[in-house]
Amino acid sequence: MHLDEDALVKLARLPFFPDTSRTRLGTLVFLLDPSKKKLLLGLKKRGGAKGIYNAFGGKVGDKIEGETILDAAVREVKEEVGVKVEPSDLLFRSAILFLFPHLSDADMFVYVFVADKWSGKIKESDEMKPVWFDITRLPYEKMWPADRYWWHLVFRPFLGKVVFSPEGGVLEYNLTSLDLET
Repeated sequence: MHLDEDALVKLARLPFFPDTSRTRLGTLVFLLDPSKKKLLLGLKKRGGAKGIYNAFGGKVGDKIEGETILDAAVREVKEEVGVKVEPSDLLFRSAILFLFPHLSDADMFVYVFVADKWSGKIKESDEMKPVWFDITRLPYEKMWPADRYWWHLVFRPFLGKVVFSPEGGVLEYNLTSLDLET
């Protein structure tokens, strides 16, 4: 499902979520091979998530003031894996609020997209090493602890809230389908 910027912003105001007005915004983009059997993840090479496999993404507006959600998703994919994804090829899949009650200013409202079209050659960056995985055999033991709860849902729209413990485990989570057709 393709959503424009206004529709994406409105998702954060749904009653499912607490007040997100001061929460950082982020994006994640999962790149699928055209057969939909393999998923490209990036192995983080630096920072607090070093050694973790993740989709490609980051914060909205952390490098460009006034950056839109879709522009941030496109920029992050280009920076992290070297390919160009068109905004029109980003299929919205979820909005997830990640809560870290033990940390100040760490909560993040993340828009998750899937893309199976891009241009350019996939390449390693200073930040991520791209690796293809069979979608039925993801490396959950080397991914964020919450990923095992929601990854399988990315083929249909959903909303999610995940609360992390100080140790990085999942304290609680809530996932619900999102009907965008009505």
